[in-house]
Amino acid sequence: MIKKIIQNDFFKKSVKVFVINWSVFLIDFIISVLIVNYYESTGKGQFSGIIAFVGVLAAILSLGLNNSRVYFQNKLILKKEDCFTIQLVYQCLLLILLLPVIYLFSDEIFKYLEIDFKPKVLLLVALLFYINSQILTLFLNTGYLGEANTNRYRIMRFSLVIIKLISVLLCIYFNLEIVSAIFIIVSFELLFLIYTAYNEVNKLSFLKLKRNNLVLDFFIFGFKANLTTTINNVIKRFDYFLITSSIGIAMLGKYSVALIFYQLMLSIPQAINGILFGKLTNSKEKKTGVNKLALMIFIICLLLGSILALSSKTMINIFYGEEFLVIVPVAITLTLAGAIQGASSVFKTYLISINKAMLNTYEQIITGFFQIFFMLFLIKIYDVVGVGLAILIGSVISLVFRFYFYKKYE
Repeated sequence: MIKKIIQNDFFKKSVKVFVINWSVFLIDFIISVLIVNYYESTGKGQFSGIIAFVGVLAAILSLGLNNSRVYFQNKLILKKEDCFTIQLVYQCLLLILLLPVIYLFSDEIFKYLEIDFKPKVLLLVALLFYINSQILTLFLNTGYLGEANTNRYRIMRFSLVIIKLISVLLCIYFNLEIVSAIFIIVSFELLFLIYTAYNEVNKLSFLKLKRNNLVLDFFIFGFKANLTTTINNVIKRFDYFLITSSIGIAMLGKYSVALIFYQLMLSIPQAINGILFGKLTNSKEKKTGVNKLALMIFIICLLLGSILALSSKTMINIFYGEEFLVIVPVAITLTLAGAIQGASSVFKTYLISINKAMLNTYEQIITGFFQIFFMLFLIKIYDVVGVGLAILIGSVISLVFRFYFYKKYE
């Protein structure tokens, strides 16, 4: 099956997605440099902290309905308008239920991010809508990749990162706090996403779904697939919590620069996995050759990672200054971790496509336990470098278990 995909347009579309992802990362890199130069490491830490906080909650609260959409649409179980109806109703309910919860923990959120913004309620409302906009973004982007619609995916990715860039530039021009960028981002994002969703499907199917018991199956599939994402995000952002609480928000700002290298590595498999998931769920042929695809991704990541690792010190010194050179070892370590994690993500995608998402959950629980243990242990010895080493160890453990489960159900 993999061989047939390669012979068709699989790699052509994957390369397109890869170019889109790296172009978006380049703009994100420019945004990062601007924030550091005008707001220093503390401002970078606050901005990265908010983005991470919103991203984690969005990934968890999405309930995996983005994966359900691809699976149910490609299997012709539900139509696009059915999937959109479920998603939009869920997000309306979430908006109502989430407000009192965020307000209840507002003091802890502000203290953790070292933010002193008045009026507090205004920022909390902005965060609430930002979480919802990110959930809808995830739903739309996953759908585009599942349909191999690289043009719509490109428009979505570029539009959102340009909105972020304009927001930061406006804050710099008008000498506003970096936190103010969140208000501008949320305002433009919501308008753009509502317009995009309307153009995707301009009619909903409330009555049809009311009589359809597939809604429960839609949520169950998404929930099982999302358990892995939830655990993964808790693990992935435990480093933010640990660094902020143990070292401070300024170091988080520096660490977020090192994470750019990790994210660049992960952008390679992300370019493949979204389209691969759509192909695997849409095909009735035997799913073979996934291990070869994983090896190919690892080799590509390793080659590009070597270039990034060798140039990391020069790049960080030029764009961020000597103050940020402390995270060069972390950047190199995370580059290798990203290559390993990227290769193993193919096996994760395969398991979801055969409705074995719970195996990914088991793997993440085991990986998470060891990774958090090593983070807590190594940060005391190697400071922020210890966090990078713990992520590297976790990526190796993850690869071993994912490959084992893949071979068992191949």
